[in-house]
Amino acid sequence: MPHSPHDQAIVARLLPQLTTWSKYRQRKRVKYNRQGRVSHLDLTRLGLTTLFPEVGQLSQLQWLDLRHNQLTSVPGELGQLSLLQELYLSYNQLTSVPGELGQLSQLHYFDLAANPNLHHPPLDVVHKGVEAILTFLRTGGRIPPDADLAEQEEPT
Repeated sequence: MPHSPHDQAIVARLLPQLTTWSKYRQRKRVKYNRQGRVSHLDLTRLGLTTLFPEVGQLSQLQWLDLRHNQLTSVPGELGQLSLLQELYLSYNQLTSVPGELGQLSQLHYFDLAANPNLHHPPLDVVHKGVEAILTFLRTGGRIPPDADLAEQEEPT
């Protein structure tokens, strides 16, 4: 199936250099599902300092990798990615994560490691795993006293 023009336009804005890359490198960074929609997006090690909010319009996105950039924030529009299962934000300069990300009900892996200035959510919450992070974000930073937020094993 041909790629969605809508998704292609968003990817072109996120990755303007994409058209200069080989087909192999393009396929490694952007994967499409059977409906021609972006399902996987690898934006690692691109020196990104900002992420355009339009990424939240990639409605079929399941996997987003933003590791090893210079991001100080991510847009709340990421919370619109209702099918997102894995989100990698480690090795950036994040100070906080928007509460809208608490809406990511399908998320089962959320990597926030190595963001030395991160304070929202606090590191003790981050170390407890994805459910603790999502609960913290959904509740505006308030953890219900009856919440079971024991440390979780990270998938291998």
